[in-house]
Parts: sequence; structure tokens; C-alpha cells
Amino acid sequence: MSLAYHNHFIRLANYHRWAYIRLFQTLKTSENDKFVLTNEQYYGSSGLFFHSIHGTLVHLYLAELLWYCRLNPKESMYAIDPQVKSQENVSRMWNQNSDEAWTNFFTNLHHEGTKEIPISREDMEQKILQQCDRWIDYVSKQCHPDNLDQQFEYKNTKGVSFFKVRGDILDHIFNHGTHHRGQITAPLTAYHGRKLSPVLDLLYFYDENS
Repeated sequence: MSLAYHNHFIRLANYHRWAYIRLFQTLKTSENDKFVLTNEQYYGSSGLFFHSIHGTLVHLYLAELLWYCRLNPKESMYAIDPQVKSQENVSRMWNQNSDEAWTNFFTNLHHEGTKEIPISREDMEQKILQQCDRWIDYVSKQCHPDNLDQQFEYKNTKGVSFFKVRGDILDHIFNHGTHHRGQITAPLTAYHGRKLSPVLDLLYFYDENS
């Protein structure tokens, strides 16, 4: 496999991180020490497939963590992120019909009592950007160009085995991120207009990093 194909994934991995940074800058935009995007708008139903903006980010993170560990069989998603808890816990998310459960997958103990509440947008950002760093390291240092057109075996959340081409999966992962980030910009624009809708076009990334 050519070095150009390998460099394609290095660029996409870096774009992936750049786009997330831009998105989270928007999600954390504040005025008078308050988020412009309220917690109700961030955690509440936005008419999205995964219930909320936060729920969509949780889905993105879990999907990427799953694929990362499938591509790296020696890695454990539970060792990477203990809050994931168990394989059964993750599999249940893909095999149930409760969209709201995505929003409540990661929780912290409320400081005023025993109530569990969803993690903050800052904590969600940290999880996702750490995973972005793992992708950059994987495609630039761990994945040899000759392996990109080779198949590997993995099991889905129902335990069924599949064989896929490694490069095809990397394309899927980065395209999946673009797809759902695009979904998130819809409620951002509906709530606050264009001022809270980040520009995430790939060409803008190229212009900034040429």
C-alpha cells in the first residue's frame, strides 16, 4: 500500500481532532461566566438520533473506543477508561431502544448528595480528545502502510465475528465523526443561529495547516 494512502489517514486523524476542538470551543462558549448553550439544551432532547448533543458525543466516543480496541486487540477499553465498566454495559447501549440512555451512560456523583448526574461537557471533551490522540498515534506510528489493505477479524456487540479491511474501517471511523458532528451543528444553529455553529469543513483545516 502506498505512502500516499497512509498519509491520507494521518491527515484525517489530525482533521478529526481539529474538528472536535472547534466543536467543543463552541459548546463551551460563555457570556457573563455562563454557557451560551444551556445545560438543558446540551443534555436535553434535541431531536437527535441519540437524544441529545451530549448523548451523541457519548455515542461517538464509545464507538471510537470500540473500534480502537478492535484494531488493537491487546488494548482494553476498560483499562483505557474505567467508567466504561464492562463489555456488557457497552453492548447494552447498542442493543436497546432507549435513546436517553446514551446521555446518562457516563455519570458522576452530584456534589450535593447521592444523585448520579451526566459528566460535564469538559469531561466529555477530555475523553474524546484523548481518543483523538490515540488515533493520531495509531495511524502515524502503529499502523504500517502495508497493513492498511489487509483484513482483520473482530466481534460486534452481539458477539458475531466479521472480517473487514483495516483501511476501510479507518475511513468509516473518521467519516462517522464527521456525520455526527454535522448532526450536532443542527440544534446549535436552531438554538443560537450561525454564531454558535462552527465551520468544520475539511478545506478550512487544510488552509490552517498548509
